[in-house]
Amino acid sequence: MSTRAAAKRKMPGETVPALVPFALILLGLACALWAAQLFVTTRAATAETPPPAEPAVVASVSRGGAPLDCVPLFDVYFAHGSDAVDAGALGEYLPALVRWLGAHPEARLVASGHADASGDEYYNVVISHRRAERVRAVLAEAGVDPGRVRVRAHGEYGSGAVDAAGDEALRRCVTLNVPGYPDCRAKEER
Repeated sequence: MSTRAAAKRKMPGETVPALVPFALILLGLACALWAAQLFVTTRAATAETPPPAEPAVVASVSRGGAPLDCVPLFDVYFAHGSDAVDAGALGEYLPALVRWLGAHPEARLVASGHADASGDEYYNVVISHRRAERVRAVLAEAGVDPGRVRVRAHGEYGSGAVDAAGDEALRRCVTLNVPGYPDCRAKEER
């Protein structure tokens, strides 16, 4: 056997190092595809929902004995870095909303998750999505069909409230909205 033929002949263990760069390229492509899918999903989740074409029908549900002509919505607040929901702290608001949704089977609820600016942008989108999913789970436990609740994740951006003193804790919330229906909170602020 010539030295040239011996140099071209590979030993059994020599093919593994040649496959390592190929495997790393495949792993990089898989990570890039996953990140692109997460980006597209996040962008789709934050897209605005157009209001219904016709005006909303007024509710015949009551809270505290008075009939409601609006949706009894509320915000759910979270501790720093947490997505835990205290369903007991929702008090009378959760049952009133569940009754209202029961009286309006055509209505769809939007749960918009928010975060403060303490984490990086990716983490804030993830935690705000987890918070909105937890609120959807609480609503499902209370009897709302989870298919009627759309989850949106805004991260540190969006309409999370901040008071005049700049309290970041108010940004760690999930805001609820029913597009096309009046919100009781707006009436209480007048």
